[in-house]
Amino acid sequence: MRRFSGSLLVCLIIAVGASSHAQTTTSSATRTWSDASGRFNIEAKLVDHDDQNVRLLKADGKVVTVPLNVLSEDDQKHLKELKTEAENPFAGGVPMESESGSPPMQSPGVQSHTMQGKPSGSLEPNQQLLQSDASVTELPANGEEIFLKIDSELPSLQADPPMLDEIDFRQMSWPLGPMDAYVKISHPVCIEPSQGLFAASSNRVSNASSDAHFGRIHFFGPGSKRSKIAMELSETVRLEDHFIPADRTLITLGVGSNTERGGDLVLMSGLSKGDPQPLVRWHLPNHDKPGFKPKVEFARLVSATTAIVKVNDSVYHWDLAKGQCKWRIGRVRSGADIKISGGGKYLAVPDSRSVRIVDINAGELLGSIPFPSSLTPSVAFSPNGQLIALVAGNQYVVWDFIEAYVDSEMTIGTSAGKFYGWIGNDYLLTQLGGLVDPKLRLSLWSYGLPSGGESLTLPKGIVTVSKDHKMSLASAMTVPHPGALAAAKKLEGGDEKLMAVRPGTVVALKVDAPGEVDKGQMMEGLKKAVENVGWKVDDGASITVTAKIERGVKEEYHFRSLGVARLRTPTKTVSIKPYKASVRIAQGSTELWTVRTSKMVPYVVHLDRGQTIEAKMKEYEKPDPDYFRRLTLPSRILKADISKNVGRSRIKNGAWYDW
Repeated sequence: MRRFSGSLLVCLIIAVGASSHAQTTTSSATRTWSDASGRFNIEAKLVDHDDQNVRLLKADGKVVTVPLNVLSEDDQKHLKELKTEAENPFAGGVPMESESGSPPMQSPGVQSHTMQGKPSGSLEPNQQLLQSDASVTELPANGEEIFLKIDSELPSLQADPPMLDEIDFRQMSWPLGPMDAYVKISHPVCIEPSQGLFAASSNRVSNASSDAHFGRIHFFGPGSKRSKIAMELSETVRLEDHFIPADRTLITLGVGSNTERGGDLVLMSGLSKGDPQPLVRWHLPNHDKPGFKPKVEFARLVSATTAIVKVNDSVYHWDLAKGQCKWRIGRVRSGADIKISGGGKYLAVPDSRSVRIVDINAGELLGSIPFPSSLTPSVAFSPNGQLIALVAGNQYVVWDFIEAYVDSEMTIGTSAGKFYGWIGNDYLLTQLGGLVDPKLRLSLWSYGLPSGGESLTLPKGIVTVSKDHKMSLASAMTVPHPGALAAAKKLEGGDEKLMAVRPGTVVALKVDAPGEVDKGQMMEGLKKAVENVGWKVDDGASITVTAKIERGVKEEYHFRSLGVARLRTPTKTVSIKPYKASVRIAQGSTELWTVRTSKMVPYVVHLDRGQTIEAKMKEYEKPDPDYFRRLTLPSRILKADISKNVGRSRIKNGAWYDW
């Protein structure tokens, strides 16, 4: 119900088409293949190989593509000894034509071309695809199901950094022009890294009155002081993603103006040149089903023609050139902050208390990363592809893929708010928690970004787009800026004189709770949390750590069913008094650090078969004395007078203004 207000571990790649320089083996025998480290091996048959990659057929019938430099020296030597394609008179060939002489059939709505140097089914620009009367076919939803409800330990994985050059990042701002108050601006995407070129779309929502804002894609970068319009249509346009190596762009065309639902997926080319051309257009699954139209919550290109798209509560792996669904994931939480690693190898799917990692090319669940609270975390991959950060409430977890362990875990005194992502490989940027150093477990600086705006976090800073008083603005802002960097270096210098609490500090423990709560369990959990960060316990210490559980005030929640069922199911109102927990660290009467939590009710509640909403809500009324055992405290806490001087900045006239 919905609440409303009031194996061989290999480096997989996704191939756009078969290489014209592929080599074939003279034997189909199965052999043992190993990676360069000697840690992983597999029994497989050689399919083909070229100067960069080898394709292997595994016993389960799946084909994997492996870079040559990942293989062992013996395997690379074996490949060199095989005869090349030129020496094999039976290699190569073209698809057999039908009796009528026509090329093989393609998926509906996809142009078919067979020509020298291009695979069958390659795409060509077709402006008619943007017309309202274009013939469009629905994308299939019949891919192999990947089940995520399996908790398994995540093994050691290879890092997956982006396949991009360094982005030319300069701090500056670009006006996007005046816009109607109801116009929606998309998140920005990088179009051309060497030129520092970015793009964002603006489309009409709700009661926007200006037809000029129905659908635009804006360009902005160091080459000009104002943005340029690269595309303008009479239908709504929402920019989803851009695959830089192939200059391919994914947009949603015709999104509903009131619901932001519906619309078609369109794959385009040439955006970086300022001349985007449509290649193929598809309806979303169940586009004509009565009730709510399908809604795209996430869309990312992982190759020139392959997209990972979340529609409603399902995630699909689609080949947009062929109109095929390789796999799908169902029952993904609404609003889940799914992410894809820089090189397009891993998919992270957050859920309550964990994040599942999926191998995109193989379509396999690799394992899960635990999260210490019942909240569903936001996630982000580090620029070097080795780390992933999980953030929710005021809790942070950083997981190392190569070492397969928690690199750092912490709880800060302020809720993180929106998690923007990594700044380089050292810092995390959040809306309320500011710039956080995972190793120091401290917030170093507070950055005020435009509320309601969209952003793209990069190794050297953040690109934002926002509207203020009908004027829209795109900004590229360096993070950390010089003032924050100086403060960070001072804190990172390890000056223990700045710290009120650090490893080895002696603290006293206290618990406070109603009679029905197990205080002994609270004290045991609190003691464990304190000792985990290196503090010592002594009842006579001047610094006190107090754990508290209290009954909250009565709260009223309203629910209705999702989908068509909502039309015949009346709204239900449930009242509960959830317990709340808090931890306060103080030196005398001076508060040094505090954290508060409560049994927050999610926006969408999933009921078990036969379960009532009243019974489900009772789960949120129970006290949780074991909360303190799961709590991660900061190992160091700044002195009160030092903490007050941690700086804050906001954007003013295209620069950071410290205050």
